[in-house]
Amino acid sequence: MRKLMLVVAVCGVLLFSTGCAYRTPVMPPAGAFFSNYKAPLGSEYTGQSVETEQGEASSFSVLCLFAFGDCSLEAAAKEGGLSTITHCDYSYLNVMGLFQKFTIIAHGR
Repeated sequence: MRKLMLVVAVCGVLLFSTGCAYRTPVMPPAGAFFSNYKAPLGSEYTGQSVETEQGEASSFSVLCLFAFGDCSLEAAAKEGGLSTITHCDYSYLNVMGLFQKFTIIAHGR
């Protein structure tokens, strides 16, 4: 019985601690088992138009044990062929902490 309670406690801590690493001005609600959303990365906009050209860069986590990828603005701009970035968004996917994907979406020219 003690082992079962320990396993449940550890699983609970792992489940509710996933997705805590990202802090942005806008944080949509996260689901306990599944999250998939997009939101702005910043809130300092000066009336610029929304650009149609964009580039994306992602990082991944598997089993909350292994993390890899390059989600820098530089990588997103390079992928989209952008020389100027006007604003950025992000998307986040989490499946029970087993798989997580964080993507920076750079918009510009």
